[in-house]
Amino acid sequence: MKRLRPVVLVLPVLFVAQTAPVLAQDKGDAGISMGYPASVGVVFHMTDSVALRPEISFTHISSDSDSPFGDLSTDNYTYEIGISGLLYVGRWDKLQAYVTPGYAYRRTGGSNDSVFPAVGSTTVSGHDFQGSFGAQYSLHEKFSVFGEAGLRYFTQQTRSTFSNGGVDFRSFGSRGAVGVIFYF
Repeated sequence: MKRLRPVVLVLPVLFVAQTAPVLAQDKGDAGISMGYPASVGVVFHMTDSVALRPEISFTHISSDSDSPFGDLSTDNYTYEIGISGLLYVGRWDKLQAYVTPGYAYRRTGGSNDSVFPAVGSTTVSGHDFQGSFGAQYSLHEKFSVFGEAGLRYFTQQTRSTFSNGGVDFRSFGSRGAVGVIFYF
């Protein structure tokens, strides 16, 4: 039994060492996407015809200014978290066509400190529903470019500390995106 123990421990290590180079040479099942409008995400290929793309974008701005009416300090942020499903509908050599339904949540907030009592904090939150047609071209097995065009429906609610109510906003229009994917 003591002779069998080293063999049982070494076999899994040899198996992993044997398969690691093969996995590293195949086209990646996941990659990092970078796009415009500004976003960073990850692409997970679930199958040859379905992928998920969670994305995030954020901005933070702060400023201080002096004026004859007093000092003004602002601190604002925006972040957006979204997910899209890529459903590949055609393939021609290195070019792939897909449709992509998606959803994103956006939140913007900020505060303004001033000598004026009307200045306070504001929060804006919104939901973005999207549908696009896209194309992805593989320049290398580890690098692809993509472009998308489609429609979006956006709702937004604005709330402020210096007003009793808020503003509800709805928008419908076109959308577009371009970007790159680096597979690992």
